[in-house]
Amino acid sequence: MASNLFSADFDVRALNENGKKFERVNRLHCRTDDGLEMVVDVNCELFNVKAHDKLHVVLASTLNPQGGEDDGLYKPPAKDGDLSDGYDYVMHGTVFLIKHIENQSLEVQISFGGLLFRLRGEQQLLDQLEMDKNVYLLMRKQNDMMDF
Repeated sequence: MASNLFSADFDVRALNENGKKFERVNRLHCRTDDGLEMVVDVNCELFNVKAHDKLHVVLASTLNPQGGEDDGLYKPPAKDGDLSDGYDYVMHGTVFLIKHIENQSLEVQISFGGLLFRLRGEQQLLDQLEMDKNVYLLMRKQNDMMDF
């Protein structure tokens, strides 16, 4: 997929580690097998996730399956659908911080209209994310996927 900036499978390690701050928001603390760490706020009325769930997460520059530029304006999906069709939860936001941490690691923070997202990991895995870039976060539970 030409619009894919990042993709990984995460295990939800904990919910609301420091206590629940907002009634309709859960903060998910997640990790991959190879050490990527993700913390993300989600609307828990729309996306019900529990500790130990497995999530597939994608950051994309557009929902258009053919890729290309996205002007950030809402357009109803085409007849044949868009990338969001295969996911349980989608948000649109902006990269607002990229910070170099020890060794060859980065921390990327994205704001989704007040719901925050932080991703930490190897620079080579996150190098397509740039400051002020608009991105879509697409998530689905792995146990909801069906093999055909």
